[in-house]
Amino acid sequence: MGPRTIVEKIWDAHRASGEGTAIVADRVMIHERQLGTLGRMAASGVPVPGAAQVVACADQQMPTGGSGPDGDAGVGLDLDTGEIPAADAQVLAALDRLEASSELIDVPVFGPGDHRGGVMNVVAPEQGMTLPGALVVGADRHMSTHGAFGAIGLALDDAELTAYLADGTIDRPRPRVVRVTVAGQLGSLAGAKDLALWVLARLGPTTAAGAVVEIGGPTVRRLDVDARMTLCNLLVESGALTAVVEPDDTTFAYLEGRPFAPSGSEWHRAVAGWRQLRTDPGAELDAELGLVAPDVEPHASWGTAAWQATTLAGRVPAPDPDDPVRRAADERALVDQQLEPGSPLADISVDHVFVGSCANGRLDDIRAVAELLRGRRVAVPTWVVPGSRTVARQAEAEGLHRAIRDAGAEWRSAGCSLCIGVNGDAVARGARLASTANRPERGLVGPGARVHVLGPAAAAASALTGHLTDPRSLR
Repeated sequence: MGPRTIVEKIWDAHRASGEGTAIVADRVMIHERQLGTLGRMAASGVPVPGAAQVVACADQQMPTGGSGPDGDAGVGLDLDTGEIPAADAQVLAALDRLEASSELIDVPVFGPGDHRGGVMNVVAPEQGMTLPGALVVGADRHMSTHGAFGAIGLALDDAELTAYLADGTIDRPRPRVVRVTVAGQLGSLAGAKDLALWVLARLGPTTAAGAVVEIGGPTVRRLDVDARMTLCNLLVESGALTAVVEPDDTTFAYLEGRPFAPSGSEWHRAVAGWRQLRTDPGAELDAELGLVAPDVEPHASWGTAAWQATTLAGRVPAPDPDDPVRRAADERALVDQQLEPGSPLADISVDHVFVGSCANGRLDDIRAVAELLRGRRVAVPTWVVPGSRTVARQAEAEGLHRAIRDAGAEWRSAGCSLCIGVNGDAVARGARLASTANRPERGLVGPGARVHVLGPAAAAASALTGHLTDPRSLR
């Protein structure tokens, strides 16, 4: 066997047989909506061989407006009474389906009231459920998050998920691999989100379309695991199938001791095997792109795709003059976002700010926001939504929630919230949202709403001024 990429090594290890394109996953991660599908299959007597790998998380349709009994962030419900706060009929119906399905099937469910719960792509890594070399599939566009561990995370549509649960396999040819190496530094108050937007602006919508992005290089190796999760989470916004980072000592240190990670002698054997998960010299790549990052600055998306991004100190660009695909997308985005080429990003007013999601709902993200808000007052409605109840407890132990509340922002309970707006959380019709999520599609979080994706420090700065703001300007 010749030299192989990390993608080939993981893919080949998960083939259902020596030949063919059927693969078997280690984990199947689903939201509360798909748990209902699984429950109906079980209730009708349909065999569900894929259920053994399933873990379910109630996150997308859970309200985040509740508070805990001491006034701190709760879990979308009162921990003393177990009652869900007021929600619309769709949310209440989802909760009913969740309870009914949970009684029918035997799978781990991080549901309402579970102290470990929250956003699926935050909770599963926290619990050590994603391990190097794993193949993780799920009904979520951003399964790529799990690539931060040297795993392959694949998003399935509803039909594919149902087929997998029924058959225990999914038919997928091994994808092509595009390697991106990044050298250079992150500038002041720039983080992984800014690096991700900087990389996306260079990939555009076609370079990595349908491929696995193997992202590495000195800049990526210096990132901690939480930052790598942000990076991998965003890279699918280039049209990539998923993204992966080679595991290293940083990865292993993050995983050691977590509830679902190996322990004892099994841990040492596992690490020895994980160290082999790297692309061999001479392995065949479909494309390779070397990028030099000269002090990456705070960024934000200006268009309706995350790859349409530039520095917060910059201006809205004119449509791309060379690439017809980019040019057409840029022209549409300028109309949808009601922007003019050449106008400063700092002139774009925002009506609402959201900090959270599986892209930026972790503890370091909350710390960055609290640091900028401390001793100041927000100018527009601002929601800070921890990615999990574990993150919420850690943040509250550090007093971060008080700095956020004292600034006039809302410290809400864990959930997807304004990432997708299907849970009772939404912005006003036609509002413009500065968001740390990952998709700036128009109308995603409210009728006619416009979204600009940016990092947590930039979101906090924008909350304080009421317009897109480079956080360096507030130092």
